[in-house]
This record gives sequence, C-alpha cells and structure tokens, in this order.
Amino acid sequence: MKLHRNTIAQQIATLFGIIGFAVMNLMGVVQSSIEVLTYRNVPGAGDAATREIVGWVRSSVNAVQLGMDVSFNMFLLLSLTLYGIAMLHHPRFGWKFGLPGCVAATATLALNLYAFPLPPEPDLGPVVALWILAISMRMLFSAEYAERVTSEPVVGA
Repeated sequence: MKLHRNTIAQQIATLFGIIGFAVMNLMGVVQSSIEVLTYRNVPGAGDAATREIVGWVRSSVNAVQLGMDVSFNMFLLLSLTLYGIAMLHHPRFGWKFGLPGCVAATATLALNLYAFPLPPEPDLGPVVALWILAISMRMLFSAEYAERVTSEPVVGA
C-alpha cells in the first residue's frame, strides 16, 4: 500500500499494530502466569477454605488479563480501521476491501468496549480474521502490480 501513497493513516496504523502485538505478548505471559499460579504451584487445595482462596485469587488476577485483552483489541482494531481507511482509494484494494474492514474492525471495537471487561457477545473476531485473510490474499496476488509500480523485481513475483 505504501507504494501507492504513504499516508498518515498507514503510519499510525503501523504504530498501533506494533503496540497492540506488544500488549498481546504481555497478555499471553500473564495468562500463562495465572495458569501456573492457580493450577501447578498451589498445594493440593484439599480443604474448602484453600479452594475458595485459590478461586478468589484466580478470578482477581484473571481480571488483569481481561483488561490487557481489551487493550490489545483497542490497538489492533484501531490499526485495522486505519488500514481500511488507507485502502479506500488504493487501486488494488479500494472500497470493496477498505469499507468492510473499517466496518468490521469498528463494530468489533465497539462491542469490546461495551462489554468491557468481559469478552463481547457476539464475538466478531472471526469476521475481522476473514477480512485479514482476504487482504492477505489480495496482497499475495499483487506482486505483479508492485513490480509494475516500482519498476523493480519483487520477491515472489
């Protein structure tokens, strides 16, 4: 997309995507830590009081990773919305790729913020994933276009 026009929307989208995936990495580490804390390192949990304390700790700490999940979703979905905006006037993507991406990412973000701190119902993540698959396929089959625009051979063409 940068070959056509390098927009501020693309630059911000890239930054938000990087931040989002850094937050996703942190979220994954916290999720793994919760698993280790509550299932592997807690002694037998034989009596009712210990089980209750373990359950309370797990639900308390789980709220932290749910907040990180929302933060990841905010950055990622804002990034995808901005990429969708940047696609609107691109010759290889245009409205047929940009608009569905903007709508799907924005609707998913709205549902995530509305349901905060719990995961949203319905989850539109699979719709966003299908859009990402569609634009990935479009990029894969755009090597000839990229070569024509740059007048240089493109890897994979």
